[in-house]
Amino acid sequence: MKAVAVVAELDCLLALSVASASLGSPSSRPTILERNGDSGGYIEFRQLRHPCVAISGSAADFVANDIVLGRQHGAVNQDSDPASMILLTGPNMGGKSTLLRQLCLGVILAQLGCYVPAESATILPVDRLFTRIGARDNLLAGRSTFMVEMAETSTILRYATPRSLVVLDELGRGTSTHDGEAVAYGVLHGLCSRLGCLGFFSTHYGLLAESLLRSTNDAKLANNSNSTSVEPHLRPMYMACAVNEEEHRVTFLYRLQRGVASKSHGMNVAAMAGVPIPIVQRASAVAAKFELRLKQRQLTKVTPQSGTGLADDNDDVHLAPLSIQSDFANLLRMAALQTGSSQASNGDDSEEPEESPVGGTQQAKRANENQYWSCIVDHLQRTMISSDN
Repeated sequence: MKAVAVVAELDCLLALSVASASLGSPSSRPTILERNGDSGGYIEFRQLRHPCVAISGSAADFVANDIVLGRQHGAVNQDSDPASMILLTGPNMGGKSTLLRQLCLGVILAQLGCYVPAESATILPVDRLFTRIGARDNLLAGRSTFMVEMAETSTILRYATPRSLVVLDELGRGTSTHDGEAVAYGVLHGLCSRLGCLGFFSTHYGLLAESLLRSTNDAKLANNSNSTSVEPHLRPMYMACAVNEEEHRVTFLYRLQRGVASKSHGMNVAAMAGVPIPIVQRASAVAAKFELRLKQRQLTKVTPQSGTGLADDNDDVHLAPLSIQSDFANLLRMAALQTGSSQASNGDDSEEPEESPVGGTQQAKRANENQYWSCIVDHLQRTMISSDN
């Protein structure tokens, strides 16, 4: 058996060597960092390419991108934005799903001990990698596409930790626009404020980005590098493209940039797919009417004074963002849960692990919760600091 184990280990090392040699150039040996206490995750890839494209030999036309998530403990020269989650927007066929997959594969290769198709790679090992990509149903189990999507999302929210990597692609697209956007908002906020894990969140919901971001100069958020996040753990990024509105054509640049995409350019992609131009033009006109109607609704506000649904210019009502209100309400609720768990222990002095969910492991399971004190407190502190600025 010992000889078999040695041969198996040699076979594995040779396979990793062959795979590393086939990645082409540039490729690099990843730097694996040691975890320091309860520090969160950290991932940094410079000029990362998709491993499958690198092996196939067609990497010459592939656009590589830099990906940085989290904060490296003790680093001096690092990005000023230590966001752990990226909100990714961009056009259809713009390369969002490919970017998500190449990130996941890059992390897997690095933790396997293989070279990575990038100029440099530095990571803190992740304990789990969760993905929610694509759409499918389960007819034999009687589950719709949206039900399968929600079941997988529930698993992520229940078992992810601050040391996990979570990748979600277009969450909420299997139901109505408002329901899907609300689900996406709640899940994204929970990942940022209560779990603190690393991740990518890809979406076509423009209002979702506007709800979680604010512009420093009140200009339009689209493609605005000055946009700051209401969520301090969130960084807005988009896949760049060049658009010719007259010819209904989009040139995909596949370049990851800071900001929010102006549109998903679905009409342009429909025209490129061969949908008759008159239909595309009619769809564009209908879409413009929908956008105008939505903007008119946004101008209508409900105030405590009037209650009529119309805002009075003399009313001076300043409410904290919904995400901050949710954070404080959740903090009070979980503190009560923690108190109840301590009283139920009848004087048991045994301490919970530093990274255990709020309220203790057993109490968290009974409450169907998966939250971490360190993430909640850190999120509130950074939110207050960003609000003051």
